[in-house]
Amino acid sequence: MGLITCPDCGKEVSDRVAACIHCGCPLNESRTSFDIAEIIDEYKKDKLGAIKFLTLNYGLTLAEAKKLVDNEHKNRKLKNLEDRFNDKVNKQSEHFFEHENKKQQLEEDDIHCPKCLSTNLSANRLDWDWLVLDTIDRKKVKITCMDCGHKFKTG
Repeated sequence: MGLITCPDCGKEVSDRVAACIHCGCPLNESRTSFDIAEIIDEYKKDKLGAIKFLTLNYGLTLAEAKKLVDNEHKNRKLKNLEDRFNDKVNKQSEHFFEHENKKQQLEEDDIHCPKCLSTNLSANRLDWDWLVLDTIDRKKVKITCMDCGHKFKTG
């Protein structure tokens, strides 16, 4: 927003106003349209200031100005919610596809945790007869995932 000098009283006023706020001299009669988004950007969260600006400078009634400002704020909130929702969906879909790709790779590899697909595992026997036997029965081995703590049996 720039300042201009009123040709009638010589005081500085906004270049956006239709008439001087000090003397009422018309400044820019050809300017009848405005960009509500630009006005909201300037006043940020000050709804009352934006409404006051619209009523003083563009001759809108209080109800008209309030409706314009409220609608613009509502649209911005909806846009913000939509952006946040889309970001969350994108992150979840990326995570899903990463998980599926990892799962596909691990299906071909050795043992992995069925919960988190980690290969960082620890194996424990469920009985003590493995000391005597030369071969290990895979069904009697309990696997613990070192990443998520999930416990499962092989086989």
